[in-house]
Order: sequence, then structure tokens, then C-alpha cells
Amino acid sequence: MAEQIVEEWEELNADYKQLEVDNKAYLQRLEEVNNIQKICLNHIAHQRYRIASISKSLKDLRKKKVDDKKLEDVRSNIMKRKAQLYEIEQTLPKPNGTYLKIILGNVNVSILNKEGKFKYKDEYEKFKLILSMIGILMAILNFFVRFRPLELSYIFLLVWYYCTLTIRESILKVNGSRIRGWWRLHHFLSTVAAGILLIWPDNDSWSYFRNQFMLFNIYINNVMYPKSNIPPLHTMPTLLLLLLLPSLCQLASTDNDPSSTSPPPPPAPQPVFQPPEQPPAAPFPLRRPPSYPYVDGYGYDVYYPHQKPVAVPVYQETPSGGYMSSLIPATQSALQFTLRALAKFGLFLVGGAALLLVGGIFTTALCSLTPICVISFPGLTGIDKESVRSMMTPDRISAAAAMVQDAIGKYQRLQRAVGKR
Repeated sequence: MAEQIVEEWEELNADYKQLEVDNKAYLQRLEEVNNIQKICLNHIAHQRYRIASISKSLKDLRKKKVDDKKLEDVRSNIMKRKAQLYEIEQTLPKPNGTYLKIILGNVNVSILNKEGKFKYKDEYEKFKLILSMIGILMAILNFFVRFRPLELSYIFLLVWYYCTLTIRESILKVNGSRIRGWWRLHHFLSTVAAGILLIWPDNDSWSYFRNQFMLFNIYINNVMYPKSNIPPLHTMPTLLLLLLLPSLCQLASTDNDPSSTSPPPPPAPQPVFQPPEQPPAAPFPLRRPPSYPYVDGYGYDVYYPHQKPVAVPVYQETPSGGYMSSLIPATQSALQFTLRALAKFGLFLVGGAALLLVGGIFTTALCSLTPICVISFPGLTGIDKESVRSMMTPDRISAAAAMVQDAIGKYQRLQRAVGKR
């Protein structure tokens, strides 16, 4: 038993030595990667500096109305080079913005691979979805239960939620996300508003406000929750195209004959077998052949001389497609663009109509069943035309006119005094 333990420990020591060697190699490679990243960033800065100077020179030449085909090529190449530099920057670490420097310090938050960026974006969406569900439950509970610690807990959750959103969105922005500025500004303002609510004392004004506030949060979270379960908008045209493609292909393959209500299906294309051409023998060692016969188009660029030629089916087009089949190659891109535009427009209309319908039903029911929508202004009661006219006496009008004339005279005297200086 003791000898077995000693042998296992010696084996573990050997594994640890290999671990030390691998870790040393890892640290060396990591240092090399950091040095190469700095070199690439310096190259990008140099490229942009030179591009800026060349662009300035091109603007000067354009003002002098110097036209040259080579200069136009340089302008187009500058635009391409800027796009290329942007693509390269996505693979290199970026400096943090001002907000992240204040919150996190000078910490590198750049994600260098696309898989990591997509994963972080997915976690951001899941975070919003989970907090929306929690917010719905806490808002409903606060609406029916009046308990001050529960209210403060919910408002503190809002402060933490919006603070976390601003940090996560800033990290996504550093990693190349196209989050709009107004969306981030809205979350910054929401953080400030939630902080104000957190220090609002429990008085009469809060009692008048809290029920409407809780109902508003329930409504907002219900709007955000189904939005997280809808497929992305850019995938909807593709789904619609896949659903309509069989019908479109069947319509295109039929002959457009108005006299026949149900035209017969076109005959299937007849395969014509012909042997493939023999490629020349490769000067390098041949790779192992695949498990299926070699056919052009499988991605293998090596010919295997010990194999026999295999008959490849080549389909010939038949002239039974009619007028619609001749239009398919010319109208394919236009059809895809039209379907995508119609899908986006239809989704926009359906979403807007559904949102207006749900909001109208919810607001109508709320205002009909509760007195929340009845807003009164006690300080403005009893004001009508006759009361306003009774306040406008000749003495008051003359006093107001005298006050205005006195103000104009003082302003003129002040202007003359300033002019003399």
C-alpha cells in the first residue's frame, strides 16, 4: 500500500514538471502575442495618420479642380483601407471608454474572438430577460402590498439593473457592437431616475405616485418580455423566403397558359451520363481516397489513378419551363429583396398594431375600473372667463403698462451707459 502511494506521488511529480514546462511556454507565447498586438496597433495608428494627410491633400486638389483618374482610384482605395483597418481592429484589444475607466479602471475588456463576443451578447440578452421577469413579479407584489422595505428593495433592484446594463453595454460597444447612443443614454437617465426614487421619502406625494409607477413598470416589463422571445428581424425574411420558395418554384416551372386551369407537370430532366476528364497525375504524394467514389465538386483536388472513372449525371434543361422559368435567373435577386422588404414592413405593421391594441385595451380597462386616470388640480378650480375678466381692471392694466415702460427706460439707460464705456 505504501509503495503504491509513493509510485503515484512520483507519477504526479512527473506530471507537475510537464505542467511547469507547458506553463513556461504559455507565458512566453503570451508575451509574444502582447508584443505583436502593440506592433499591430502602432501600424494602424501610422496608417490612419498617413491616410489623414493624403485625404487632406486630395481635398486641396479638389478645391483647385484638379481631376485625375488616378486620384479617383486613390479616393476609392482610401475608403476600402478604412474598412480594412476597422476589420483588423476588431481582432485587437481596444482602450476603454471614459465611463469604463471610471467604473473599472484601465482593465482590458476586449474579447478577441467572435465566438466570445456572441456569447457575451447572448448573456446580455438573457440577463435582460431574467430581470424583466423578476421585475414583473416584484411590481405586481408592490402594487397589491404596501410594505416600505419591499418598495425599497424593488427600487434598489432597478438601480442595480440599469447600472449593470450601462456597464455591459459599454463593454459591448468596446467590442464592436452597434448599440445606438440613444439606447445607452436612456439607460443612464433611468439609473439617475431610479436613484431619485430610492431617496424619495414615504409621504403623501409618494402615495399618489406609487400605484401609477408600479403599473407603468408592469406594462414596460410585459412589453420587453415578449420582445426577447421574438426571432431577430433579419432572420424573418429568410424564413418567409424558405416557406414560399416551393410554391414559387412550382409556379415558375409550369407553363403560363390561360386556357388550361390545371397545367400538367413538366417532365423530369433526363440524366445524360458522361465520364469525367482525367486530371494529370499529381507530382506530390497522393492522399488517402474518400470512402465514396471521386466526383468533381466534392472538394478533393487530388486524382487517384487506381480508381475507375465514375459516370457523372449531367442534367439537360428541357424547353417545357415556359415563360416563367426563363425569368427565374433574372428576377432572383429582385424577388429576394422584395420578400425581405415586405417581411420587414409587415412585421413592423403587425408589431405596431399589436402594441397599440394591447396598450389601448390595458389603458381603457385601467381607466374604466379605477380612478387612477382622474387627475385634479385643486389650485386651479373655479377659474373661468368671468373670473379672469374681473381681475383685469383699468388700474391693474395701467400699473402693468407703467411697469413695462419703466423697464424699457432702464434698459435704454443701461445700453447708453455701456456704449459710453
